[in-house]
Amino acid sequence: LHRVNELLYAGKWATTAARSERVVLEGHNAAVNAVCAVERHGRNMLVTGGSDGNIRLWDPLTGQAELVLSTEAREVHSLSKIAINDSKVYLLSGDDEGKVKVWHPVTGQCVGELAGHEQPVRSLCVVTRAASRPLIASGDSGGTILLWDGLTGAICRRLSGHNGAVLDMCEVTVSSEVLLASAGLDGSIRL
Repeated sequence: LHRVNELLYAGKWATTAARSERVVLEGHNAAVNAVCAVERHGRNMLVTGGSDGNIRLWDPLTGQAELVLSTEAREVHSLSKIAINDSKVYLLSGDDEGKVKVWHPVTGQCVGELAGHEQPVRSLCVVTRAASRPLIASGDSGGTILLWDGLTGAICRRLSGHNGAVLDMCEVTVSSEVLLASAGLDGSIRL
């Protein structure tokens, strides 16, 4: 209960009956660090990455893992997806070896690797710009963000500024300009 202007009230959410989860997905042998959704065989799948170094593609209706990808890394810290030419979708993973790996979600094959970080890749984000190629943004434990050409895999730009890990990133449009927002362990948010 909270007191506002000497009146007691309780939020409506506080009186809502508890619900159990629809399904609990279990299969990782350690912490689950990342989650995203991707389409596979025309169905929406849930993708998870964990401290066991594995990526799992789950059917959210059945709760069953349909594909397990071994990344050869100790830990998977981040996941995202990228659409190329609006027809091909690939899965992206960031790991403790400082690499961003590109995966085909249907075959489960690693089809590319972006190497350039000296620290573990903690966050991933795809930035789509009108009439331009998509960019892959990867943030690491040392505070560096690399921007990659989404088609060629070439590094376009190196950004610094965070004092510590880049924990999350997202695309944001401000006054019709597409920007990258990053959140850091240092308590700052940078655009």
